[in-house]
Amino acid sequence: MAAARRLHRYPVTVDLHGGEIALYVHEVVGARDGPAMGVLSTLHGSEWLSVEILRRLLQRVDPQALAGRVLAVPVGNPAAFAYLTRSTPDESDSPDLNRVFPGQHTWISDLLAQAITRHVLTQVQYLIDLHLGLWGASFYCVAWPKDLPEREQVHRAGVMAHAYGCPLIQHLSLLTRFPGPRSAAGYAAQHLGVVPLLVEIGGAGFAPALEERWIEENVAGIISVLRALGMLDGEPRRLDRYLHYTRHVRVNPSVAGYLLPAVGPDVLGRDVAAGQEAGRVVSPYTFENLEVLRVPVRGAWVMVSRPYPVRPGYWAFGVADLEDPDAGWGPARTV
Repeated sequence: MAAARRLHRYPVTVDLHGGEIALYVHEVVGARDGPAMGVLSTLHGSEWLSVEILRRLLQRVDPQALAGRVLAVPVGNPAAFAYLTRSTPDESDSPDLNRVFPGQHTWISDLLAQAITRHVLTQVQYLIDLHLGLWGASFYCVAWPKDLPEREQVHRAGVMAHAYGCPLIQHLSLLTRFPGPRSAAGYAAQHLGVVPLLVEIGGAGFAPALEERWIEENVAGIISVLRALGMLDGEPRRLDRYLHYTRHVRVNPSVAGYLLPAVGPDVLGRDVAAGQEAGRVVSPYTFENLEVLRVPVRGAWVMVSRPYPVRPGYWAFGVADLEDPDAGWGPARTV
């Protein structure tokens, strides 16, 4: 195998402004035989901090040291990315690209899903799907899918989850619950036998030093996974203990206004008592309190936000439910 770096540009369609929508796929070909890893970024156009993660990852993966291939998509939904919106900005029945795989129609999202499926998902055995917070919100967990078709897929997904180095691991029902069988990871796992890992670490709109820490944590996490799979030499990162949990409780506003958090991103991964105030929503016009957001269960913080304008349902806070008897801190788990 000849080691190489390649950039592929795949035309997808033409938008109403006359410009072409294309999918860019970076390929790193290793000097030795091995598996193929896909890395997806920005399937939602507002989750753009992961673009920088892939830029740095591709700089640091040496083709001469790699076994196998890495296929990386920095911008999975360029149509949404152009507007910095979560979903494709058209009048389609397929606004969310990560709910329509493998793409059945000729809406923009479906055409992008078809291109990602053809040029990435069908070419890899492993997949890391990055979903960082949109501007103003940050996440902190990796998701280990537990309802994959094959037991060996579940086992290998667990190896990836523990190697990423994040102490918070959610046991996810990928196919039967969220994000569902027509997400990129869900479709690839169910129909193509791919082993997926979903990663939600970081967000944009925070202090530069904090964002830098999140970026580097993700780059190090992906490299550690490549080591765990034998694609790079070296020992993967192993933690002494992890928080394993299943249920993630969102604490999001039900009214619009200006979000004033009571906690900051320094609490991510820490325990929180039921009833604690997470933040409040105030009117940007009268400054009156419109809603107090309280944590409904004993948990650990997996999502926090900075002050920013919110509408009903916008990302604000989230906790891992530690009242679930299967949740708790401990050593790495196996299937």
